[in-house]
Amino acid sequence: MEPAMSLSIEETIAELGNCDKPLLNSRLTQLSNLNSEELEFLGQVWAVIEPKRRRQIIYRLVVLAEDNFELDFDNIFISCLKNQAAGACGELGEEEAVPYLAELINDPDTDVQPAVTQTLGKIGGSEAKECLEQCLNNPSEVICQAAEQTLYELEAEEDPFSFRG
Repeated sequence: MEPAMSLSIEETIAELGNCDKPLLNSRLTQLSNLNSEELEFLGQVWAVIEPKRRRQIIYRLVVLAEDNFELDFDNIFISCLKNQAAGACGELGEEEAVPYLAELINDPDTDVQPAVTQTLGKIGGSEAKECLEQCLNNPSEVICQAAEQTLYELEAEEDPFSFRG
């Protein structure tokens, strides 16, 4: 039997990352209908959770959602899919994906934004570089910094003997 003690959503999310603790359904159901602030916090914690544990969490969320139609984990699934899709495009080096990735630059999910800039850097090419240069004028500091770092890395790859000061 699972304990009935209630934790704040922040405590629940932090507890999910602890591989020494079991994944309790009562804790996982608290992830239903997260607001944008809670989803952002989950994204921050998610980045440091071991991949095996992340797979376990996603699998259990799917099972819970199938058993109870009132549970809504869509925003978690969408966020994970966007990050995974952006990463996969970068690994494949698909230049055809650049226009679609450019649309994701302003995605409301703050975890997706830097992932997209990194992916554009992995893809490379003139269109990706142009998109990153446009990001330098973005009102979001996160996007600007991520684009600047990615452009720096691209330039270092193109000319490893150049130094920026």
